[in-house]
Amino acid sequence: MNRLFWDIETSLGLYWAWRCGRKVSLSYENIFVEPAIICICYKWEKCDTVYSMTWDCEEPLKWDDSNMIRKFREVAKGADEIIAHNGNNFDLKWINTRCLMAGVGPMPIITPVDTLRMTRSKFRFQSNRLDYLSKRMGGDGKLHTDFGLWVKTCLGDKKALREMVEYCKNDVVVVQDYHKWIQSFCNAESHAGAAMGRGRWTCPHDGSENVTKNGSRHTSMGIKKWKMQCKDCNKNYQISDKVHRDYLEAKHENDT
Repeated sequence: MNRLFWDIETSLGLYWAWRCGRKVSLSYENIFVEPAIICICYKWEKCDTVYSMTWDCEEPLKWDDSNMIRKFREVAKGADEIIAHNGNNFDLKWINTRCLMAGVGPMPIITPVDTLRMTRSKFRFQSNRLDYLSKRMGGDGKLHTDFGLWVKTCLGDKKALREMVEYCKNDVVVVQDYHKWIQSFCNAESHAGAAMGRGRWTCPHDGSENVTKNGSRHTSMGIKKWKMQCKDCNKNYQISDKVHRDYLEAKHENDT
């Protein structure tokens, strides 16, 4: 299973306006400079290195993220899962929009995993913000930044861009740590065992064949499910009656 953890940082949009205020409403006709993706940072689950890509911005307010997006699309092709916090509603939609506008084609078909969605589904923390969740689980949380960093980056400040990349890289590491903490409470988004060419009775989380069954249950529709546990990662999952027969057959072959 090739899991790719990632995060993006986006620029400010520039708009014509008569004034500022809480009740000001701006039309798309007020857009002066379209916002874009400043940087994309990512790391593979089994690799310690966090990689980064940045936009082309040789002059202030004249940025181009198309080359960066093309490169990231090629990287993402090697992933089975692509994991981010609020990735389904933010990062993926941003990438898709910029791909469309740049005419570079859609992202490859990859299983998206959103740790924010996982959190809302399984837990009731006092906040679902990544910084809080990381610190609550004993992590260091996100790096501190302020609005000025985005302003400087958009104006072409190279030092600010480097700081932005470090901020984004740290988010990638925080997301991976948090995903590791909550993964055992959540259903697998894709089947690691099947991806490795193994039977569907293997552990969907890590693909291990070192599994055992812990009885069965019947759903409200009367369908029998077998409860399984992986002895390597200690995670629980369930399989259908048909897949359970495959499990018994494989176990019998191994015993003989």
